[in-house]
Amino acid sequence: MRKLYVACAVAAGLAGSAAWDGVAAQKIGYLYSDRILQEAPGAQTVKTQLEQESTRLNTRLQLMRDSLNKMYEDYQRQSALLSPDEKRKREDAIRARESQMQQRAQILQEEAANRQNELMGPVMKKVEDIIEVVRKEGGFAIIFDATARVIVSADTTLDVTNQVITRLKASQAGSPPAGNR
Repeated sequence: MRKLYVACAVAAGLAGSAAWDGVAAQKIGYLYSDRILQEAPGAQTVKTQLEQESTRLNTRLQLMRDSLNKMYEDYQRQSALLSPDEKRKREDAIRARESQMQQRAQILQEEAANRQNELMGPVMKKVEDIIEVVRKEGGFAIIFDATARVIVSADTTLDVTNQVITRLKASQAGSPPAGNR
């Protein structure tokens, strides 16, 4: 709902300004990026690869959690027999292991995000390039992403999603990118 208010405020601000006269004459389009990324050539392969890597990452994280849990359970089982000094040492060791685990988990998550950017980068670049070609050829001043749900209502003839998907698939099939024909 907040996005709707922001969009209305922006539209109201533009409507009240002299700049609106120039913008009103411009053609505006929209697309659904989620659909494009589902159908973009190579995107599903990347998604599958990322899911496999995520499964391996989650397995590593679970092993670390299991190790920490075992350490804690052992401590609890033996705590009644431990001296106060030994209890403190074990508690410190548990806290240190937990801190190490959290740091390692953060590093692994950052690596996973970098890997996602690395693998999806070429797909995203191709999508962005084709969107730009569609925008220029269609005479659009702006193309919005309707997936973000900022658009409240729009003429469906301004939806360029299928054009982008068609060009992405054609470019994958060996056709020159649109605009080079």
